[in-house]
Amino acid sequence: MKSDRLIPSKILTLTLGLSLLLTLSFDNVFAGDPDDGNNQTPPAELNLEDQWNVHYNYARSLYLENIDKAIEEAVHSKVIAIELRDVELIGKSHWLTGWLYRRKGDLVNAFNYYLGARKAYLRLEDWDKVEQLEENLGSVALDNRSYKTAIKRWSDRLETAKKLDERRVASAHFDLGLAYKHDQQYLKAFGHFVNARSIYKVYYQPNNSTELARVFNEIGIIYKEAFRERDSWVDSALINYNRALEMDNGSTMQSIVANNKGNVFRLLNNYPKAVDQYMKAINMFDHTRNERMLMSHLTNTGHTYYLMDQPDSSMIYLTKAINLEYGGVINNHSDLSRMLEIDMSDFLIQAVQLMDSLQTKYPRYISEVNYLAVLETVSKIKMNIALLESRDNADLIELASEEMEAEMRKELFWTNIKFWGSLLFALIVASIFTYRLIRWYLLKRAVQREYDQSRRDAEGLMRNL
Repeated sequence: MKSDRLIPSKILTLTLGLSLLLTLSFDNVFAGDPDDGNNQTPPAELNLEDQWNVHYNYARSLYLENIDKAIEEAVHSKVIAIELRDVELIGKSHWLTGWLYRRKGDLVNAFNYYLGARKAYLRLEDWDKVEQLEENLGSVALDNRSYKTAIKRWSDRLETAKKLDERRVASAHFDLGLAYKHDQQYLKAFGHFVNARSIYKVYYQPNNSTELARVFNEIGIIYKEAFRERDSWVDSALINYNRALEMDNGSTMQSIVANNKGNVFRLLNNYPKAVDQYMKAINMFDHTRNERMLMSHLTNTGHTYYLMDQPDSSMIYLTKAINLEYGGVINNHSDLSRMLEIDMSDFLIQAVQLMDSLQTKYPRYISEVNYLAVLETVSKIKMNIALLESRDNADLIELASEEMEAEMRKELFWTNIKFWGSLLFALIVASIFTYRLIRWYLLKRAVQREYDQSRRDAEGLMRNL
């Protein structure tokens, strides 16, 4: 009878063991990326997590040497992460792939993969990484001139930043101000810059930070763009520019502020003073920084000389601006596809338009000074500007984000189907096995009871005899 009491615990142990074995077996059957048919056979000596580390780290080390190969390795690490069903690894792989695509200049794919990484970290409720990814998403959208998308993404970032700390809230307000400024919604931009200024003033004591300097500089720009109907706009703009220099008197900020002051004086038709400021901006430019900033200084100088009816000086600075962006490419490319890989900045487009005006206004001068080669380059750039304008980049990136949302929903759906399907199958098999064990146990008990009863009946009969 003692052995009979142990039977249920043995059945339970056996059932649980079988369920675990079946679940592991079917996990292996269903694991993998349903959308990727090129999965490489993993080395037999490495488990999946080790394989992920190899591909992920190789991609990180390879990007300077071969960006396309680095992207391939990063995508492979994503496939392995999905097979592992490890949300954190999926997030890391998506983040790295997005970063690599951004370095390559493929903003749509960068946006897609950053979006995938954000969704992964949202599931983990890792708000620090979610906030960083929302910052990246907005930056990519801004680079792509998709300002509405940048506003949406940075609005999400502001809400996430509120879960973290005040400095991130201020940074989110500043970026939202930039997006609204580019979208020419100046009053909204002004509100966000003021909010950022208020937080930074409390955060930084004494008030001498680069972040606060950038805020004052942008507020100065808003006064120039949005409040020109007020008599005090010039004083307000210049006061904020000077406050920016009080916060940060480094060469970079001096160059930025001098350029912005030049813009103010140019609007006031004080061209000599504007040129003085632009020359100061060029001389103070930090060449370790993004050279797009230098292009703005050169283009603004060329524009001012154009307004001063000095075509020689205007042509010199506009040519420098164009060569700064297209140096080494414009003279030896054979087709337009290479040109399209280079972002057409607003200042480059402005430089080209100004050169067109110079050619129309001073045709004899242009011919005599032999700027025909430069104008041939300008005509090629104009063709590419027309091609770029024919592509609706804003709609493209919005469509890409919608496709990514659909892909992630599909990926999550199939992952859940695999998991719950394998679990359900294992439970069905385990239930059938358990049912048969219980039936066998009950039948055995019934037979044992009949045997015991027959034995008692036989013993009673023997006593009566």
